[in-house]
Amino acid sequence: MWNKSDCNCEFIFESCIKDETEFKKKSFFAGYYTHLLTDRLYSRLISMPIEEEFGKYREHPGFSKLVKREWYDADFKFFAENKSPAFEDFKRYRAFKEAYPSIYKHGEIGKQMKYIVRFYKNKKPENVAFIYTNKQDFDHFVAKASEIILEEMHKNGMIKLFN
Repeated sequence: MWNKSDCNCEFIFESCIKDETEFKKKSFFAGYYTHLLTDRLYSRLISMPIEEEFGKYREHPGFSKLVKREWYDADFKFFAENKSPAFEDFKRYRAFKEAYPSIYKHGEIGKQMKYIVRFYKNKKPENVAFIYTNKQDFDHFVAKASEIILEEMHKNGMIKLFN
């Protein structure tokens, strides 16, 4: 499983957000920054503790697949219990036509968005037994990650960039 604990969201802030004048582009990169920071926090708060307790993913074939099944089931349960107009809108995928960011091949973001939409539209929860995680772990992650993301956005001044 890919360790995203070192995602470089600071680079995105410094090179793509801080001095950007075009609102649409700045907004896109603010979302991307938040996505990377969330990936980093998920790795540190959820994924790495599982490795510490149960062993390295790369040393146990199939282990990451078992863990991800729990994560996906947790996602489905969360979405079922927390209807989100934003997520419902996201599921009505429209092609992403912007020419940025140059850090990705053309069409890469649209392809990933389409994959996510298809995944959550077509896949059904498996109702797996939660061995490696539990609802409290995910609730703690959401609370802690939200707190840290807001702290980071205040610390680097991103909050002020959109006022």
